[in-house]
Amino acid sequence: MAGTGAGKWSTTAANNTNVQTTNWAEGMAPSDVNNAARESLSHIRSALNGVAEGFVEYGDGDATYTVTKIDADSFTITSSSDLRSVYSVGRNIRVTHNSGVTSGQITSNAYSSPTLTVNCGGGVNITGSTITKVELGFVVVVGGGVGSDHNDNVKVRFGTGNDLEIFHDGSHSRIKDAGTGNLKLQGDNLNLTNADDDETYIGCVNDGAVTIYHDNTQKFVTTASGVSVSGTVTSTGATVNGVLGGSWYTLSQSSPSGGNNGDFWFKY
Repeated sequence: MAGTGAGKWSTTAANNTNVQTTNWAEGMAPSDVNNAARESLSHIRSALNGVAEGFVEYGDGDATYTVTKIDADSFTITSSSDLRSVYSVGRNIRVTHNSGVTSGQITSNAYSSPTLTVNCGGGVNITGSTITKVELGFVVVVGGGVGSDHNDNVKVRFGTGNDLEIFHDGSHSRIKDAGTGNLKLQGDNLNLTNADDDETYIGCVNDGAVTIYHDNTQKFVTTASGVSVSGTVTSTGATVNGVLGGSWYTLSQSSPSGGNNGDFWFKY
């Protein structure tokens, strides 16, 4: 059995008779009232500490719950209700066991009455043999100027199949298309810039040019008739389609005559 403090309490008031070390049952000894009250207050304080750390003990949603370890990163909870929407994929989780505490994220879940199976990742390592408490991270609703902070490798996921992921892996920031379809950036004017937003790498204009920059200097621009290049073009090979007018030259010629086999020829 699992559940600590307020995690042992039931939503049915009449069931809260023996959830502490002291019995709250009807007709309890007067000398036990203060002990039970103080213990209940300590449970509330512990629950508030968990809230401050971003976690809450849910269990099966009502009183003491049965949790069984499967392996180092998975366990089952016995429940008559399908709790997959509560133990949802991507949600932060913290597991207390008889050898310590470990945390990470839920990676998958499955329910076959009365067993909920929860698989975890992101560093979860249940080394103990017995799980005493399972806590879930808050589901954050962002709006009204409220933001959310996420540690490394904590992924923000979008889509029914977690198709889009945004996260920082400790070394790099990543936007990952992990599902069906394409990753699309949409807008009439798009700019890819540096972190300070004072140097442009690529600029795109609806019904207009796509511009590529080097060190914030324009080098390559698409136009209605083709492309415009600023600076020197270096190539290991070139294929020209279409008709070139004018006379043939090599790079070493100043007039259209002479030249050797193997020279690079061009017209203008």
